[in-house]
Amino acid sequence: MSDLLRMLTLFRFGGIYLDMDVVLLRSLEQVPFNYAGAESDTHVAIGVVSLSPTGFGHEFAASCLRDFQLNFDGSDWGNNGPGVITRVAQRICDTKNITMMLEDRKRCHGFKVFDRKAFYAIKSNDWRHFFEPEFLEETLELTRDSYLLHVWNRKSHQMPMKVGSGSAYARYARLHCPRAYKAAGEYF
Repeated sequence: MSDLLRMLTLFRFGGIYLDMDVVLLRSLEQVPFNYAGAESDTHVAIGVVSLSPTGFGHEFAASCLRDFQLNFDGSDWGNNGPGVITRVAQRICDTKNITMMLEDRKRCHGFKVFDRKAFYAIKSNDWRHFFEPEFLEETLELTRDSYLLHVWNRKSHQMPMKVGSGSAYARYARLHCPRAYKAAGEYF
């Protein structure tokens, strides 16, 4: 349902949608509208989406809503989230090859698909890398050019993160969410 609501909101108002489980590292305000990020070699993700309120962005959102109507499957989360935006991007870009989408914005009529390192530098199966200190340097290196961190709350929501720990998430939270981090108490 949340995927449908975010797309309805973007259809109506345009703007930038970010999942709640992200830490913004760089501003997105200067990035032109109409983008999302690749989550893998096969899927565009729906956790970070920007669409203009009129023109192409509005049409892209309308295409996503039509895809929801045609392909909704309540038993398959991936079909309704990343599946929708991936199918629409594939139609607009006239390719199923995510790599081709990354390399040629003209091919996608102005829709930009960022490579994984922009929003999803740490794969969902490696979500622990944000929280375990032994992965600090590797995680910092993998995310150094990222706009944001997506910490995969669907998997990480029960992982306690102690304030002051040596994890990448703690370091990034302290630097980029200082008020929330300071107010968190013992655990962030």
